[in-house]
Amino acid sequence: MSDLPNPLRAITLHPWWAWDIMNGTKTIEYRSKPLPKSIVGQIVALHAGAALEMDRGSLRWSDRALDAEILGAPVNLWAREGFSVSDRCTVHGSAVVGLVVFTETVPSADLPMMWRTREVVGWRIGKVVRLPRPILGPGAQGWWKVSDECRAAIVAQMEEAT
Repeated sequence: MSDLPNPLRAITLHPWWAWDIMNGTKTIEYRSKPLPKSIVGQIVALHAGAALEMDRGSLRWSDRALDAEILGAPVNLWAREGFSVSDRCTVHGSAVVGLVVFTETVPSADLPMMWRTREVVGWRIGKVVRLPRPILGPGAQGWWKVSDECRAAIVAQMEEAT
């Protein structure tokens, strides 16, 4: 994945799903719309979005957030740095965590039974490259373009890794 498109497109997912993809445990992204044809086969940056979760003592703490943290997601990064929304909630990190290639739209009928509805399709995830270090920064809803600075940081990390 050394030939990054310019501009590089990105998609933001909940942090636990982004980390499941980066660790190979999630191979289909479930959506309500087919994968745009312009994205099929293209290298895309995967952004783990910010999320608000309750403190661990709360019944509302997400098991998925805990799983993501165990896998290395920057779930409590901002909290460790002293940034918090309130004494009850913590802000979780928001960062580009890797690169993916979506290969096709999977029709609802071909999805695992638990996801099989007319409203859901799958985006099959092909190649995945996890960045050595997350690149902190904001994301956006839908497809968005990575900044030149973020793209340069991705390229630098990929060159360091080779």
